[in-house]
This record gives sequence, C-alpha cells and structure tokens, in this order.
Amino acid sequence: MMVGREFKIQNVTYEAPDEELSQYLLQLVQVLKYEAYLDCELARFLLMRGLNNQRIGHYLFWHFRSEMHNPAVSVRFGLLLEAYCRGCSTHMKALSRQMEALSKLKTVNELVKKQAIKNEKHKQLSLEAMKACLKQTSYHDALSHIHNPVEPQFKLLQLSFRQHCEGAYLSLRKYGNLLISLFAMMLSSGLPELTSPSDINYLKDKLALEMTQEEALRHFREEFDNALKQSWKTSVNWWLHNIAKDNK
Repeated sequence: MMVGREFKIQNVTYEAPDEELSQYLLQLVQVLKYEAYLDCELARFLLMRGLNNQRIGHYLFWHFRSEMHNPAVSVRFGLLLEAYCRGCSTHMKALSRQMEALSKLKTVNELVKKQAIKNEKHKQLSLEAMKACLKQTSYHDALSHIHNPVEPQFKLLQLSFRQHCEGAYLSLRKYGNLLISLFAMMLSSGLPELTSPSDINYLKDKLALEMTQEEALRHFREEFDNALKQSWKTSVNWWLHNIAKDNK
C-alpha cells in the first residue's frame, strides 16, 4: 500500500511545474495533517521543491507557520519548519524581516486593543499611539522592505494606506470564487475565524461578487469612509470580535 501511494505522489506531483504546484500547495500542506508518519513521501517532496525554488519555499514556510497555533499538529509542522529553515540559509534573511514586520504589526494591534475607546479623547489617543509606532525607526525599517503584494514593484510604505486597501480589495475580488472554494475546503482546518458556513457567507458578502468592479469599488470606498468617520465603532466591533473568538 505504501509503495503504491508513493508511486502515485511521484507521478502526480513530481513533474508538476513550479507555477502549477503553487496553485495547490496549500491543499498538499493540509494533507500532511493526515499522514501517519512525519517522515513521509509527501513531506520530503514538499521540502525538496521548497528548497529548490525560493518562491515555493516562501509559501511553504508560511503555510507551515500558520499551523503552529494548532496543538494537534504543531509538533509536526514545527519540525518541518525547522527542516526547511536549516536547508534554506539564503532565504532566512528575507524571512527574518517578514517575521520582524509581523511582530511589529502584532505589537501595534495589541497597543490599540489595550487603549480605552469610551470617548473621543481616548479614540484620539489610540490614533496618536498608532501613528507614533509606525513613525519609529524600527517599525519603519521593518515595514519599508516589505513589497506590496498587489503591485510587487512598490514597497509597502510607497503607497497611501487607502490606495493599498483598494488595490488589495480588487485583487481579492478577482480571485473571489477561488478564495471562497479554498476557504470552504479549510472549514476543517481548525482556524478560529473559520468554523462554520456562516463565515464563508461573510466572505461572499464582503467581496460583493454580484456587483461590477466599478460598483464594488464605489461600495468599498463608501464603507472605507464610514469606517473613518465611525472609527471608534469599528474599534468596538473588532474588540467584541476578539472577545468572542477568545471565548470559543
């Protein structure tokens, strides 16, 4: 049985071009959860392809990293992460910068969550605290090296926040049906924000796939403006969301 299974993996995936492999890399990583042994043909294959192509390795690293919150598979994916990092010394500098940027953003998020949001004065203090952190040299250095995922020729701090959000939203809509299918397949992945079909419906509503691109962008801009005008309500909404998530 094992020999036949390894033969199937080799024939189906070994000859796949990198571009094709990247399209179902996430699903292959999810399959690792159901492997009987850590040292399996699929794990070896993914590590080999990731080490041979840094673009594949980049996604592989973050797919592994995203599973570390799950106690059922954290040891397995932690060991796979270690194996990849030990073999990709040339990639570690870029990954370290991304981890640093993620850490800085998490710090800002925690700072905002801790700020009182009872009145306008406290709201202003929260905004000023956020602005102060992104202006700090350490934050600026960490974020300025991250390329914009929507327009890779630009770095993150070269675009205004609003432009960046609009571009990201349109890019997500472009692949909306694919994203919905992928998220539906991930309902069993254990992500705290993805536990029921209602979460998928929320994604459908926000992507507004029934609208034209112009209508969706106009709708997004209206929502963006409303969020700015009522930022304290948005803060309360996310605060309540985090409480509900933590109490699940």
